[in-house]
Amino acid sequence: MRFCPQCGADVVDGARFCPACGNVMPTAAPSRAPVDPLINRTLDAKFLIQELLGVGGMGRVYKAVQLSLDKVVCVKVLRPGMTQDETLVRRFQREARAASRLNHPNSITVIDFGQAKEDGSLYLAMEFVPGKDLNKVIATERPLAEKRIVHIMDQVLSALADAHAAGIIHRDLKPENIMVAELRGTRDFVKVLDFGIAKIQESAVPEPGLTQAGMVCGTPEYMSPEQARGEELDARSDIYAAGVILYQMVTGQLPFTAPTAMGIVTKHLMEPPVPPSQLAGIRVSPALEAVILKAMSKDRSGRQPTAIALQQELAAVLSPVVAPAQEEPLPKDLFAPAPASRAAQPISAQPTQQRPASPPVPERPPAQPATPQKSSRLPLFVILILLMLGGGGAAAYFLFLRPPPEPPKIPDAGPVIAPDAGTIPLAEPVAEDGGPPPVEEPAASADAGAEAAAADAGSEAISEQAQAFYNLGKELMARQEVDKACKTFEKAIRAAPSFAAAYKAAGSCYVQLGDTERAKKHYQSYLDKAPDAPDRDAIQQMIDAL
Repeated sequence: MRFCPQCGADVVDGARFCPACGNVMPTAAPSRAPVDPLINRTLDAKFLIQELLGVGGMGRVYKAVQLSLDKVVCVKVLRPGMTQDETLVRRFQREARAASRLNHPNSITVIDFGQAKEDGSLYLAMEFVPGKDLNKVIATERPLAEKRIVHIMDQVLSALADAHAAGIIHRDLKPENIMVAELRGTRDFVKVLDFGIAKIQESAVPEPGLTQAGMVCGTPEYMSPEQARGEELDARSDIYAAGVILYQMVTGQLPFTAPTAMGIVTKHLMEPPVPPSQLAGIRVSPALEAVILKAMSKDRSGRQPTAIALQQELAAVLSPVVAPAQEEPLPKDLFAPAPASRAAQPISAQPTQQRPASPPVPERPPAQPATPQKSSRLPLFVILILLMLGGGGAAAYFLFLRPPPEPPKIPDAGPVIAPDAGTIPLAEPVAEDGGPPPVEEPAASADAGAEAAAADAGSEAISEQAQAFYNLGKELMARQEVDKACKTFEKAIRAAPSFAAAYKAAGSCYVQLGDTERAKKHYQSYLDKAPDAPDRDAIQQMIDAL
């Protein structure tokens, strides 16, 4: 740990600028013995502070134990002197409210926030994520394979898409705010941290003076041109930062450097980045390079318009048939007649499943007109849309448009640990003959845990056990093992009866199995559990069509 020679604020090792005053840190700054009065102290009679994890512009982050649950957590504490500044106090409180609105597997979970009775310290308690930040991954593990780059960034964009849908802009996205861990049986599981200076676009309840246009907040190396100019921001500012991070993951270096923060900001405003392929020793596919440079366009209108759009372009880098991870809410006139060229897209909220590249789809001759016949089966276009609504866009493609592919090789993702439920194996190692590995059902103890969790139906929190079943169901759906996926989603529902996404996913499974009654029942439960769902009207039309 270092300190700023100008203002005396704590500065994390390796930082080039002071997070408090922006002063350029000397190459060899004087150090001092860490003296932290919070270490080994109980904060607000709730959290036992154990060690310092990091320092930010607004405060310090500690590893602590939540005494009521004996659970390891992170606690962010506002700088002591800042509690006297009412504007900063309101901003901290707004950060807590903003972060508490996020409920996504790739976003950090807020546990509690408040003001300590002992000394008035403001704090924000969050889940503890073991692992290392993306900055350390880039520094110690590069060069990173393109598949790994896309896998990590896809999860970041999934979290951003969820935040943007809630009206939240991150404003300070950088590798240090992206944790990469071995979590839930998945390597490189991502958690996006620190929506601490996020701007909430709430016209109904404005907070004058807080992060308004004309006020510049963020990190110079990842700051969008419009953010540097102090303009009103939208989601495309985060897209620019994501482009800078992609550039850094590919090249191992930042696109713009300068001796001062103002020099870096000026380059973001005026200079185009050097294409990664023109840097010595850098290997990058033309497709990925094009996506990165588009995301870093100086004019925000030249970037991908949404995090979802950037996800789709990254997915296409690996394979043109990989389904996009998410899509905008479906239009209300979904079932109205539309031109044949109109393409419905899936809206799954999970990161894109990686798949091996598939050969191009052979062109088919134009269909010959057929004599209309009455049938009790659903029209083909309705079935296609039903599949897409449940996150089954890829399934619709494979079932109706593409010749049967070779069974995909699913990499060993390791076990997902469900609390009090044993280990849920995601996949066995792939056999040498390339055949698909069998997927085992969760252990019997998981069923017992799920049934016990069902008693807590009134709780809005989704247990880790239910989330584990849900993630496994999504993977089974990606493998086209629909029957097993149905059973797994049902277990997620039993573990968390208020888990709306599990009802929707199960409904999609039953549509594919032809069980329309159960599909209607589960889609209706989804609407009951998520009354404000953006696709509510489309789901209701689908129920009526069934």
